[in-house]
Amino acid sequence: MSQAAALLAEAMRLAQAGLGPDALPLLDRAVAIDGSAQTLLAQGRVRLLMRDMAGAGFSLAAAHDLAPADPAIAAERARLDIQCRRPSAALALVDTALAMAPPTARLLRERGSALMLTGDIAGAIASWRAALAIDPRDWLTASNIAYALMMDPKMTTAGLRDAQRPLFAGMAPAGMASPPPAPPPSADGRLHIGYVSACFHRHACARVFVPMITRHDRGRVRITCYSAVARHDVTTVRLRFAVDGWRSIAGIDDAAAAAMIRADGVRVLVDLDGHLAQNRLGVFAHQPAPVQISAWGYLPGTGVPGLDHLVTDPVLIPQDERAGLRETDRPLDVVCPTLAEPLAPPPDARPAPDTAPAMVRLGCLARIEKLSDPLLDIWGQVLAARPATVLVLHDDMLDDPVWRRRLDGWCDRYCLGPGRVERLRRDGTAYLPTLRGLDIALDTYPYSGGLMTLDALSQGVPVVTLAGHQPSARTTASILSCLIGDPALIARTADGYRDAILALIDAGPRRHALHRDLLATHHARLAAAIDQAAAGFERHVLALTAARPGPSG
Repeated sequence: MSQAAALLAEAMRLAQAGLGPDALPLLDRAVAIDGSAQTLLAQGRVRLLMRDMAGAGFSLAAAHDLAPADPAIAAERARLDIQCRRPSAALALVDTALAMAPPTARLLRERGSALMLTGDIAGAIASWRAALAIDPRDWLTASNIAYALMMDPKMTTAGLRDAQRPLFAGMAPAGMASPPPAPPPSADGRLHIGYVSACFHRHACARVFVPMITRHDRGRVRITCYSAVARHDVTTVRLRFAVDGWRSIAGIDDAAAAAMIRADGVRVLVDLDGHLAQNRLGVFAHQPAPVQISAWGYLPGTGVPGLDHLVTDPVLIPQDERAGLRETDRPLDVVCPTLAEPLAPPPDARPAPDTAPAMVRLGCLARIEKLSDPLLDIWGQVLAARPATVLVLHDDMLDDPVWRRRLDGWCDRYCLGPGRVERLRRDGTAYLPTLRGLDIALDTYPYSGGLMTLDALSQGVPVVTLAGHQPSARTTASILSCLIGDPALIARTADGYRDAILALIDAGPRRHALHRDLLATHHARLAAAIDQAAAGFERHVLALTAARPGPSG
């Protein structure tokens, strides 16, 4: 190995271990020794791993200048644009590269990711399937397809299961047809649970699973977290102090990670990510633990061999849909598995106005790629029927050319003039104030919101949802059923969703009553429900392991 290559390898190791500042001088030395396109590409990858977006862009641009036809450089530059939510720029890079050379799996994967951000779900899936045809073992691309299927308004629970099976049919390694025997009980008699995630940091999903992990009865449960990324922040620190063990599986392959978990004697292994980016579902295919559970991060179940159970509730997956579940996806019902800790304490109650406001502010602060055409059509009908309304959207990609054209065309179609749709860029300091300024929050469809719903409720803003035909279309329905119990906020059809929004627009006193009730009771209800969900999950796990005792159990 050359000196430059050795320096780059060590820099990558340090970056994967979360020691990015220590990696930087090694990167600079490597480029000083060998300023080739490949060295600059490696430097860009390490900087991207460190989330140094500006530095990564500089390195990758310099690499491109030296080797403009290199598909690996084009793919990495596209990945940078995707992470910065610039899908049109990413598409231009990939399409230029594809015009210059035969397609690679990596280029097609990035093209699919860019199309996904533009809302072209069919195009994204087609691109990812083309990537899988080149590299059938690319399970992360298969995960992308599984995730995108949840964006299909026609998808059902059974249809999603049927679509997942062929994607992951060959994922289980040879000789892993049955789970391993249960390890001996821990010396202290506690049940050893392992949690696997790429989101053990300040991530939206962490707000859901951190309260579940930290509420375990530590007298009965021993916890080890297996982190798939090197990012560290206050959430990471909080978790590390709350658990018994912390292991990094970033940068090691699935077989090695599974061997580590098996050697640690984990009895129950829990996946927290599902098909989210950077997931480690391949570890579960090696079956390192006798009981393996999909929990919190992915509502429909993953379809990956080796995952035995799915945390859910009767709203997300009703009883009449459970006959279609795989035998190995045995549901573990808890109280609403999509609850999360609030971002802030409730604001002071706004006084109810003496007269109806001049404009009713509707809003959706979810990621814009969740705005499907059927959803926009419903909202367009609402805005056209009630001229004294404003719709607030909130996303960095609102400035992207694809989304600008799409929303401009939609406004023209429904004759929505200037001022009817406010397009706000994301700003971490403006998120909650923007939510507080809404009269009604509108849920997305078919991929329902979770955290945005909880955040809106925490600020006293009622949410209206359309409960669809698969679990991910019912997240808000699950939350509202648990915390509010108002059936008028949960529609079952597109027309019902439109009519429910119109009825709440017209019912000012009802909105104000909902607002007061939410500010007075939501946080207490939420805390009690989180306690119930965590206790219910622990009861399930203890019952499962009692039914499968260890060698001396």
